[in-house]
Amino acid sequence: MQIAKDRGEPPFLVLCDGIEDPHNLGAILRSALLCGAHGVIIPRRGGVGVTGTVMKSSAGAAARIPVARVANLPQAIRDLKKQNIFVYCADLGGAPLEKTDLSGPVALVLGSEGSGVSQLVKKLCDGVVRLDMAAQGTGVDSYNVSVAAGIILYEIQSQRAAQNA
Repeated sequence: MQIAKDRGEPPFLVLCDGIEDPHNLGAILRSALLCGAHGVIIPRRGGVGVTGTVMKSSAGAAARIPVARVANLPQAIRDLKKQNIFVYCADLGGAPLEKTDLSGPVALVLGSEGSGVSQLVKKLCDGVVRLDMAAQGTGVDSYNVSVAAGIILYEIQSQRAAQNA
């Protein structure tokens, strides 16, 4: 949060709910850094930590963006909401990304590769966003979590830049 204050920007955070593949976490950290996020929150248990593989796949971003490990992700979300940060999660049942205002204080929750965002975490979120897909009915029903992260984080960066233009 201090980074956002120092830059004179509304907070922009990424939360990972059970990301298990270190390559995915590395790619998420890289996209988060490049899209201007102020930090990433990961759980102490129930997901990968910042390992050598994560560092390598993040191209060094894991050493440049603050990563907080928390004991309780739902409590972290409650704390963010008390600070007037709107918390959104990515899920197939959400509102279209491009129709959601993500330009203010925002946190994005990304779910695990297998089961997505947990039900408790989803209930705590202020909103749910989805990425539309052109190839319906192909048997491939979602983007890889790190790809989805890159797309959504870029949209957040674009909306924030447009608001400041």
